[in-house]
Amino acid sequence: MTMAASLFLTGCGGSDYTTMSGNGSDNNSGDSNGSGKRVVNVCSWGEYIDEDLIYKFEDETGIKVNYQTAESNEALYSLLKTGAGDYDVIVPSDYMIARLIDEGMLAELNYDNIPNYEKIGEQYKSLSFDPENKYTVPYTWGTLGIIYNSTMVDGDIDSWDAMFDEKYAGNVLMIRNSRDALAAALLGGLFVGIGVGLIVRQGGSSGGDDALALVISKVAKCRLSFAYLFTDLTVLALSLSYIPLNRILFSVVTVTLSSFLIDQVQNFSLRRPEKA
Repeated sequence: MTMAASLFLTGCGGSDYTTMSGNGSDNNSGDSNGSGKRVVNVCSWGEYIDEDLIYKFEDETGIKVNYQTAESNEALYSLLKTGAGDYDVIVPSDYMIARLIDEGMLAELNYDNIPNYEKIGEQYKSLSFDPENKYTVPYTWGTLGIIYNSTMVDGDIDSWDAMFDEKYAGNVLMIRNSRDALAAALLGGLFVGIGVGLIVRQGGSSGGDDALALVISKVAKCRLSFAYLFTDLTVLALSLSYIPLNRILFSVVTVTLSSFLIDQVQNFSLRRPEKA
């Protein structure tokens, strides 16, 4: 297995990371159909590898590549954890690599079979998730960007500000990544909580269910955060009729955090030192 995977990785450079999966299998000795042909099972992100390259690799080495893609780190983890995927080479991101190492799901690499490893820049090695480079080889490096349909957009998109432009409201999608979605939910809760808290602190309301929450808080004589959370959760519960539960959960994070912050901002005060 190590030789097959190493051959597949030879010459790669960059910084998303390709790792060996620690399932202990040895697909180099033969494939699953009993033909005696060497096989390497690979799971990567969609469209990370040109399939023509796979065919060329098979022609040059005689090694059969079973290639599969995963839509997210979490989907890949589920495949590995449940035994639905038995791979020799996988391409997860940094935080998922650390988790797989901690759970003993990766096998150590044999660098005798990866001679081109020395050509990879030192800045991509010995990173926090694999400080001794036992399990990973850098594969690609880059940053997330914006993809847009030029036939549906007026002008060029050259700034992240486009994501918040009202004229594109309802037509913006984010890559399916639970870590990024959670970060967006937390930031949303932070901004909403502080913003609405400042408005309420001045005796105003931002409208909508915020006004209803103020009324409920006054009539029921309960904390404003409870009233906000109640109205927001009621709206989210009704939204289950057309929004999937997994998406609603991120909204729950946002409204819970924002409700807590509204109370904190409204009641915030700086203690002045007492005069002697």
